[in-house]
Amino acid sequence: MKKLSISIFVVFITLFGIFAVATPAHAMTCTSATFTGTVVTGTPPTHARFTYGTDYSTVANGGGIPTAVQVFSTNGTFPIEQFVSGLSESTTYYYRLEVTNNYGTSNLNIQQFATPACTPPPVQVCQDTTASNYGGALPCTYPIQTCQDTTASNYGGALPCTYPQVCRDTTAINYGGALPCTYPQICRDTTAINYGGALPCTYQNYYQPIPTVNIYANPSSIDYGDSSTITWNSTNASYCSANGGGSNNWYGTQNINGSFYTGILYSTTTYNITCTSSTGQQANASTTVYVNNQNYYQQPIYQQPIIYQQPVYQPQVIQPVYQPVVNNSLTVVTTQATQVLDTSAQLNSLIGSSANTNSSTNAWFEWGRTIDLGNTTTIAPVGALPSVIHTDTLTGLDAGTTYYFRAVAQNSSLKTTGSILSFTTTGVQNPTTVVQYVNKTNPSSLVLITSSVNRDQAVVPTIDNTRPHPGDEINYTVDYQNVGNSSITNLSLQITLPQEVTYLSSTPDNPNILGSNLVFSLGTLKGNGQGSVTIKTQVNSDATAGTLLNFPATLSYVDPSGQPQSVNANVSAQVYAPSSLGAFAFGAGFFPTNIFGWLLLLILLLILILLAKYLYGQRKASSMYSPAPLPLPPYVKKTTTVIDQQPTGKKTTTTTVEQ
Repeated sequence: MKKLSISIFVVFITLFGIFAVATPAHAMTCTSATFTGTVVTGTPPTHARFTYGTDYSTVANGGGIPTAVQVFSTNGTFPIEQFVSGLSESTTYYYRLEVTNNYGTSNLNIQQFATPACTPPPVQVCQDTTASNYGGALPCTYPIQTCQDTTASNYGGALPCTYPQVCRDTTAINYGGALPCTYPQICRDTTAINYGGALPCTYQNYYQPIPTVNIYANPSSIDYGDSSTITWNSTNASYCSANGGGSNNWYGTQNINGSFYTGILYSTTTYNITCTSSTGQQANASTTVYVNNQNYYQQPIYQQPIIYQQPVYQPQVIQPVYQPVVNNSLTVVTTQATQVLDTSAQLNSLIGSSANTNSSTNAWFEWGRTIDLGNTTTIAPVGALPSVIHTDTLTGLDAGTTYYFRAVAQNSSLKTTGSILSFTTTGVQNPTTVVQYVNKTNPSSLVLITSSVNRDQAVVPTIDNTRPHPGDEINYTVDYQNVGNSSITNLSLQITLPQEVTYLSSTPDNPNILGSNLVFSLGTLKGNGQGSVTIKTQVNSDATAGTLLNFPATLSYVDPSGQPQSVNANVSAQVYAPSSLGAFAFGAGFFPTNIFGWLLLLILLLILILLAKYLYGQRKASSMYSPAPLPLPPYVKKTTTVIDQQPTGKKTTTTTVEQ
């Protein structure tokens, strides 16, 4: 292709401090060119572009094809260059450089250049030496292909090869003869009693169908902290059993068809299932949920062992919580025991469903003196869900004793257990002192939990964060820390909100909500790790003044030895209401915060002005008719300061004069 270089001479153009120089345009090919120039900015920002076309008048009148605008934001001298394509060969083009700043626009003189003619491409010829037309015009041609198989009927002839139609199966009676092949009529089933004998095949027992099972995950690849659903189906099976799969109860006997919610996953997990027929034949299958962006924590470093004695006073309350377990469509939440006396207590729970179902559900409690439980209450039908409160009362208990319990629910296809909680009956029991020796070289964990309430200043400014007004927003924070040297797993934080508040949002933002209970699945917490959960609520507008707002929290986990543990925390707030008209009108400070307050303040000021005017008139009138005043006796000045104990924290100072 030809290359053309045209030198164009232009002069500097001054426009409010703008200088521009267009340098030669280079026609790089027959269909493209490059415009070049120099811009000297005076008062940046400065904008510059080229316009071009095949008609001189069009370009001169501000038309033509504009190029992209280039911006120069600083003061100085800058080169400008623009490549254009899609030009026509052997054509004259006109162009100019346009420069603009905040004071105006200036165009350089119109320049021109011509594109050269395009050179036709060389003739393409066949370069394959094996081709019949090597060196000739494309496409290449080749000799006719022939059959090279010596056993073919048309060996050496044109393709395809053809063969004589004979039977080539050596087991056939007519091997080498004309098709079709024929075979001796004998039983060829090795499991038959008459294998190799005359048909039909006979068997000692009826054939038993073999079980099959298929399992898959949807989705099979998730992000860190997400969940999936496992679905399986089987044929010719009497029952199935699950293993692997981490937590959330993927183990033991399962239905022959069903689905399973994995819960939150933090690592790639494989779910195995085995289905067994009535004759003992088995079929196995597995599926894997791949977790992206997994977090890998450094293994704990154990320190030099320290032996010490740790007295433990009984009863020691341990509240393992495995909950909530959402098993497809049935959810059970164990709540705190109430009406706890010396020998009795009421057990409480909330049974819910995450899907519509007409299946009737039965519920009961398991309880005992240890976390192994061992006793059950009467099984009671609770009807069709989505939600119902189930309670039962225990009697004949021992005073001053700790008991453990959990709720259980079952419908036609599912059985779900709630968390294990505990309570201690009232009364006195002689404590037993136990000396426990702890070897610090073993993996250990000790979880601390604290909670606090902070009120947003949504209605009335105040420093009393634990006495919110109706309508205020409350930030409830639970901090937890593992001060041990090894990781704990299956963290689950259950928070019960008071009835007087409404849930707004939380961090993390994915709790399992059932009634007033919020459950956060927190996964694994490594040694010396810590975390935080914050919940934003709003006090209901109809909350009664003075009502205590309790925020109990239970954090359950599995310690390094595989034992379930739990810790509790509770914090309270109290609904505040003003005790006087002034407080109602003016809020916690002096100035009003509503229209009624301002109106009352104006009325009080008007009354004070009228009263002052009246007293002044009375004093003036009496001075006209009264004798000269008698000397005043000695007086005593007395000052009394009163501190108002209201939440506003106001101080009142009163000064009196006594004779």
